[in-house]
Amino acid sequence: LHTLFPYTTLFRSTSSHMLLAQLHLFAQLAKVPIFSTLRTKEQLGYVVASGVWSSNGVAGFRVMVQSEREGEYLEERVEELWRGFKGVLEEMGEEEFGMQRDSLVKKREEKPKNLGQE
Repeated sequence: LHTLFPYTTLFRSTSSHMLLAQLHLFAQLAKVPIFSTLRTKEQLGYVVASGVWSSNGVAGFRVMVQSEREGEYLEERVEELWRGFKGVLEEMGEEEFGMQRDSLVKKREEKPKNLGQE
């Protein structure tokens, strides 16, 4: 049996461009720690993904793990990851943060490569 565990945080309306920009920046900052912790270090599942989603005027951030483990255990591991993630953000220097921000800006300025991106 495989458990597909989507851990999702809801946000308000997608009409706030500032909120969406912050959400995309958070997703970029969180992507590597999520994958390296849950997939590589803890080996919780073969599929570990995270990212921004939006639907019907609501945006959010999700962590998805496909695993043989129980959903409750996966939820505990994601919660533990969040408790430590605050420290990652606090330790990040201004230069690294600026590089991440600039990278996101460049990525968002790229023309869509397919219909899904558009």
